[in-house]
Amino acid sequence: MARASQGWPFLVARGRRASYRTVLAPRFLVDANAHHALADAAGVSDLGADGTRVVECHHARVGPFSIGYTSEQLTQGDLDATATDAGEPATDEHGRPLEIVYGVVSQDLLGRSLATKDLVTARTAALRSYRNFLADEAGHAVATSSPFALRSRARTRPTSGVAGVAGESEAGGGSLAPPWYRRRRLITAVAIGIVAAAAIVVALVSRGSDEVTIYASLPLQGSERQRSTDVEAGMRLALKQAGGKAGGFAVKFHMLDDSTAEARGWAPTAVKGNARKAAKDSSTAVYLGDLESAASALSIPILSRAKVAQISPSNTAVGLTTQGPDAAPGEPEKYYPSGFRNYARIVPSDAIQGQALASVMRSDGCLRTAVLQDSGLYGSGLARSLRLSMRAKGLRIVVDELARPGSAARRRALARRVGSSGADCVVFSGTTRNGSVEVFEALAAALPRARLYGSDGVGNRAFTDVNLGGLPATIAARVKVTLPAVGRAGLNADGKRFLAQFARAYPDNRNPDPYAIHGYEAMALALDAIARSGTGTREDIVTALFSTKRRHSVIGTYSIDRNGDTTLTQYGLFAIRDGAPIFERTIQMSRP
Repeated sequence: MARASQGWPFLVARGRRASYRTVLAPRFLVDANAHHALADAAGVSDLGADGTRVVECHHARVGPFSIGYTSEQLTQGDLDATATDAGEPATDEHGRPLEIVYGVVSQDLLGRSLATKDLVTARTAALRSYRNFLADEAGHAVATSSPFALRSRARTRPTSGVAGVAGESEAGGGSLAPPWYRRRRLITAVAIGIVAAAAIVVALVSRGSDEVTIYASLPLQGSERQRSTDVEAGMRLALKQAGGKAGGFAVKFHMLDDSTAEARGWAPTAVKGNARKAAKDSSTAVYLGDLESAASALSIPILSRAKVAQISPSNTAVGLTTQGPDAAPGEPEKYYPSGFRNYARIVPSDAIQGQALASVMRSDGCLRTAVLQDSGLYGSGLARSLRLSMRAKGLRIVVDELARPGSAARRRALARRVGSSGADCVVFSGTTRNGSVEVFEALAAALPRARLYGSDGVGNRAFTDVNLGGLPATIAARVKVTLPAVGRAGLNADGKRFLAQFARAYPDNRNPDPYAIHGYEAMALALDAIARSGTGTREDIVTALFSTKRRHSVIGTYSIDRNGDTTLTQYGLFAIRDGAPIFERTIQMSRP
């Protein structure tokens, strides 16, 4: 029976104050004081299209070894699972994102690709060591990692000669390889690279007769489960109606779950794992997702590096695509580390939603408004748009606070502060999973006559239906929410036809979530971009996506601008009745 190759997790990172260094390494490198070779060899800027790299190293005191690695920017949730701002970027003392490089070390020869499960194992060990490092950066010594059985392809290293030496480059202090050996390896590497490049060209030319793959990543567990189920159903209906084809290309569809039971919704590890899976698949043409803006903030950088077209059916955070007062510092550039724009959305951003909510509150006669937000990327971004729009419309903000998940006593105290301000309207910017139901219940008790408003982040059944843990009917009746969708009365003829077709395809679900139609259109746009690309190659599909002009669709006629934003500007206003969002009217706004 063949011997299983072993791997050791490693981590190279900087702290909040300390510079880049090796934080975690195999014992054989630490004992030989050769762990510094990892920091020398592993870099962020030279990752491959799938976001990983395999490098061959040599050190005088330990001999040859392989490393395979990836990198990621961490969130507060990565450092503290109980953090209330789990989706926010973790930063150093200068406000720069904390980025880590982690992976596996093997004394065998690693192949060109890494198994996702190996990276997950390495990440778990790396994060554990990184948290310890942050707790005492000045006194931290390099931690040693334990070996595990690799799932990545590897082969036994030859004991002599150069024929068996594989990898991309030689790295690490103390290399004793003579100049002729390094030159010979360089010539061999160039020859291999030429052959590989030719193979890639042949593969791309032949793509016209091959299948392409569309991946979708949605939270199939937690508060967004029902919405995701209906969005997926819409996607599958569009693909079925197209006969499973995009122009001359046969299309495979893979649905991925970006949630976990523990997180009760989308989870950073699942989001990143899904994006890497799609990036590594050479047949990947388009990635549909993610459902929440904070999740897309994690998947976009991975897919941007791989030049995979990404279409979200629901993201509204302004900073994913544009700069400006509605965006956070560093947005959107930080989501596109390679500089390659690959992401588009088919719903109007929060710059439009902020206008829509402010317009509704003004028409409802709000005089003194409280603005509450959660600490997530989406909630904080929409709150910025809300403030700008409310001030532009002359609405007075009397309370502007962060509504953190916490004890009932804390929520009641917040509600009392809002009540004592004399607010006659309260608007919440955030998502259901961040304790919005409890916040609204406390507000309803403290302000029995105030008008209550929410955004699309709470426009789901987990918020509106008491049987699913949502608001009691008496409180829900006081709430209005905005969604980048409209009801049947606001749809065009194609949209109404979609509802009829959906009902026939899914007779047990004749009243789908308002986002089901966006799932349908996201798939339809993906198929259209693949067909218009002509070649089915990733870059040509992205070019076709960004060339979308005056597209007639079930959600209206729109174009995709150079930033990846739709030109649609309408939101729907929904009341809550019988546990579901009920469409009231269309709010037509203008682009900022």
